Amino acid sequence: MPRPNPSWSSRRVLVQVSGLKSITSKHLALEKPTNEQKKFSHVTPLILALADEVSTRGYLSLEVIEQVEGEVQRLNVVKASKMKHLMFKRQNELKEFYRGVHMV
Repeated sequence: MPRPNPSWSSRRVLVQVSGLKSITSKHLALEKPTNEQKKFSHVTPLILALADEVSTRGYLSLEVIEQVEGEVQRLNVVKASKMKHLMFKRQNELKEFYRGVHMV
């Protein structure tokens, strides 16, 4: 069994596990294709694991943590872009509505 990295605190591991939860919820919320979700299918079962269990068994390597962090950042950018698009769409709908009201 791999030994836990001594520089990792339980708090840091807990933060990383919460990052896994974030990936899952963002994939679902952003309706990402299944093939994008599959890239992280090997780490998503860790969501249910306790922080101590994850750190003592050595499930989270530095590489996996960096991949998860990168994916969370990428999904945040996608989410922001979709929100911006939605805002402009609603703004245009309101402009059209007000144009129609002023014509009457």
